[in-house]
Amino acid sequence: QEADPTSEHISDLIATDGGVLFIDGAVNIWSMVPYESSLVIFAYNGVWELSGVNDDGFKATSFKLKRISDFGAISASSVVSTGSGFVFWSASGIYALTREEISGSLQAASISATTVQTFYDSITGAQKERAKGFFDEINKVIYWMYNDDPTSTNPNVSNKVLLLDTRISAFYTLTFPWEYTPEYGGP
Repeated sequence: QEADPTSEHISDLIATDGGVLFIDGAVNIWSMVPYESSLVIFAYNGVWELSGVNDDGFKATSFKLKRISDFGAISASSVVSTGSGFVFWSASGIYALTREEISGSLQAASISATTVQTFYDSITGAQKERAKGFFDEINKVIYWMYNDDPTSTNPNVSNKVLLLDTRISAFYTLTFPWEYTPEYGGP
């Protein structure tokens, strides 16, 4: 902090100071990810965008905090950046977070409601919480690895994959005949 908060002469907050930001209502903030000129904040109960005012950049004395959605990410590991936005798992579905063309505002929309919602609903909450998402930038495919074996005791192994080909907006699944450990490449 450049200004001395204990000074008798100048103790006011100035634009280049740091500080603490409270997000009213946010529960379990999982992830904060820079996106363009904003910071996108994923919590269990919503998604927020933190940005500067009037494209002036973020300053301690002037910023804008906007709630984008009332539904949030079920975990940090399910949030996937695609370069043009984010796709994340929530308790109720799979959502894409993209910039609206006309207003420029970030918006969240379900991409599972009319496609794989029944399949997604069959994955338990605990399985969704442990899912790990990855983006293959070359093939433009998102992989969410998870384990649906109720007898598995290792949370770091997966036997199922839900894939989203972002080029054609198609979901498909893969099943491993063993528990796959990403760090080691196999059983």
